[in-house]
Amino acid sequence: MRTIGPLNHKQTSDMNHFQILEGGVAIVNGRMTSSFRKVDLRTSKDLWVCGGDFNNFTLVDLDGKVYSVEEGRTGGLLWSGQHNLEYFGDSEYYMFDNAFHLETNDFLHKSSRPLRVELDEKRMLANVTWAFETNVHSNIYGDADLLPTGNVLACYWPNQLNSAMREQFDARLVEVVPSRDQRGDDVAWELLVKGQQCAEPPPR
Repeated sequence: MRTIGPLNHKQTSDMNHFQILEGGVAIVNGRMTSSFRKVDLRTSKDLWVCGGDFNNFTLVDLDGKVYSVEEGRTGGLLWSGQHNLEYFGDSEYYMFDNAFHLETNDFLHKSSRPLRVELDEKRMLANVTWAFETNVHSNIYGDADLLPTGNVLACYWPNQLNSAMREQFDARLVEVVPSRDQRGDDVAWELLVKGQQCAEPPPR
């Protein structure tokens, strides 16, 4: 933590994933700053920051909307409160985007979601290229890992149970088959963890 500092509310707070890559660099995820950064471990210097107040990237959302570097610093958030961001090669990063803004105590998107971001470090461009809508909000916890098959394994738990849920659960593990066209993603399998409150009306 001394090597990759500073750890504060602006640059990296609630560091929930740390990944060392070749060449003496690390990817550091900061949930409470809605950002992740690449750090040179020899010098402790940031090579870049993606998202948050110190963003260095032009950001592009799934719908093609472009946010300038400055807009990305002042509210053009494509992810927020994310967990377990990880680099999987080919310029692709996967995270669980909780979409929860800690300062406003509110959710920025219609649901929390596994998310893929592709970075072009030469052009300093960050492009959201895939997201799987879970149809629930989760302000704490979540993960999304790329499998050798190209599928994505995700886990999360809902912030609140509600009657609109297709099936109530306390936690979900799901393998998603990302769509290669516009037909929508498929679910290979899921495991729902259900507690007693899932069966007690009204849903709690």
